[in-house]
Amino acid sequence: MVTYFGELICRFISIALKYDSMIEPIEKNKLHNKLVTTGTALHSLFWGKKPQQVNIKSSDPNIKYSALEYLMILRYASDLFTGRVERMLKDETVPSTHDFDLDKFLAMEDIDDQSLKANIEEFMESRAKLLRLLNPLADEDWDKYKINHEKYGELTLRQLLTLLANYEEEWVNNIRTILKEHNM
Repeated sequence: MVTYFGELICRFISIALKYDSMIEPIEKNKLHNKLVTTGTALHSLFWGKKPQQVNIKSSDPNIKYSALEYLMILRYASDLFTGRVERMLKDETVPSTHDFDLDKFLAMEDIDDQSLKANIEEFMESRAKLLRLLNPLADEDWDKYKINHEKYGELTLRQLLTLLANYEEEWVNNIRTILKEHNM
């Protein structure tokens, strides 16, 4: 019984530390670079492949979705976070937001009607819009604008974008793992 509770406490601490590292602010230029390079990674990972080829999962139980689903999630998250940034930059008051439910999002999408090209293009359009919003901002603005997140509390623009960049890095790495596992 004590061992069980000890394991639960360790798991809880591990999860809490992961959440903290997900929003630990990254320096502006490094963060900007991460946001810019995700699209290039997607182009190279999916080049010459068909949707049915990449609708495959990993044998690793920690990688929940298929490579195609991760691409769809990346497209969705880019659009979602761009909208959040727009609200942050517009509002006089601190806007609120919630975490997104990936399973609910994927349940609403038709996996058989997905185009790799369209998903990547939509991701790139959304990313270009985000970068256009960020480019005129001074360094101090990245810490001035805030949003209330249901899971993380009050986040600065820099922390919100750090969260996005960290999610994207994790998802792109999952895609790489899946494709490598299937010799693609």
